[in-house]
Amino acid sequence: MERLYLQDALPREKIQFIVDWHHRIAAEAPRDTTWAIVDGAILGAQGLEDLRTAYGDPARAFDNTSLADYEELGLLLWPLSRVIEEDSAEALRAALSGQPGLSFVRTDNSLAFLTHTLTWLSGVVTEDGFPLYLRIGDTRVLRSLIRRLPPEHDAVMQGAVKEWVWFDRASRVEAVQSDGGPASSVPREDCCIGDAHYAALLADAAVDILHAEVRRASPDSRDPRTSAELYSWLEKVIERAEALGLMRLPDQVVFAVLALDAPDGFETLEELGQTWRDVREGATTLGKRIGRWGDIEWDAIENLQRNVAKRRTDERAARILKRMGL
Repeated sequence: MERLYLQDALPREKIQFIVDWHHRIAAEAPRDTTWAIVDGAILGAQGLEDLRTAYGDPARAFDNTSLADYEELGLLLWPLSRVIEEDSAEALRAALSGQPGLSFVRTDNSLAFLTHTLTWLSGVVTEDGFPLYLRIGDTRVLRSLIRRLPPEHDAVMQGAVKEWVWFDRASRVEAVQSDGGPASSVPREDCCIGDAHYAALLADAAVDILHAEVRRASPDSRDPRTSAELYSWLEKVIERAEALGLMRLPDQVVFAVLALDAPDGFETLEELGQTWRDVREGATTLGKRIGRWGDIEWDAIENLQRNVAKRRTDERAARILKRMGL
């Protein structure tokens, strides 16, 4: 698969929403500040150079913290007012279109307090004290994190963030706002993420993990679907694989690569039933089992492909004749 991220291109009208949002904030709450937050690792060296040329040096959220070693691969912030004044955020859009590394925060607090909070939310530890870098600048992680924040963590975030806006996989605007509830200061101790919370974040990332592995296994594959459409399809592929009892990632990768070329529903073919039983029972891996396929299995898939193609041709012909009144 040629695309690195399952993220649709960002059209100009979507970045215009951010411009209008900023202008509205400036008129209604002039003491608030809005920031563009960029994941430096996703942005890359060339993207950073482009944004530096357009907007000057960013603020690095992790400087002088336990995450300082990430330097320009961490969270980078530019004042949204500067971004809009220079080019209505066009360089920002161009550098990060099709990449899940851009979000916007509105705050009524200082930059120092905002970056302190962002660092606390990023530099988490597990229940057994293992340190992790939670990449909240990646909007795939951000969405998952925010919807699963426990109340005590949400209260800390609300101390610095009045509103957080980003684009989903189809470039639709998503946003969360402070609910006006009690806010907490940033604790001295690290942000601890429970085992169940961490497992849920990993579960949310399952499609992206599968996509990365399929991309590695089939780098030359080309798919006409949009990134958002491909994400939805891979989500269903996981469901189809799990329904067969294929729970291990390597087996799901092989199943997805096969599904890229095979017709939908191929897995229900009677001739493939023994394959799924063997893999489900742990007798073999899916890759090895497919390596033992003979004419029976491959012919069954090819016959299904021909039948599907014929049905589509017949349906197309029927639609044309109907339009002709025949």
